[in-house]
Amino acid sequence: MAHSLAVLPSSGQRTWTVIDEKYRTVAPVEEWLEAHRHLWSPNTVRGYATSLAQWWTFLEQRGETAKWGELGVPAVAGFLSWLRNGRTV
Repeated sequence: MAHSLAVLPSSGQRTWTVIDEKYRTVAPVEEWLEAHRHLWSPNTVRGYATSLAQWWTFLEQRGETAKWGELGVPAVAGFLSWLRNGRTV
């Protein structure tokens, strides 16, 4: 299960990232968050990190983390159903 996590980098400003079920930083999510951090408030980054952690958890449960960049409408529809119906794949 993925989680959003507060981190304090050497810059000294708290931010958020996403870790996977093995406590590793989720690289695709971190790259996306890093590209946008300078545009958003820390609370917005936290909100995106929380939502992306849910998305990554869904992908973990379906065994689709390796092909995260190839997913389309069926995966998003499944994710919305997963959120609505108790988070079971």
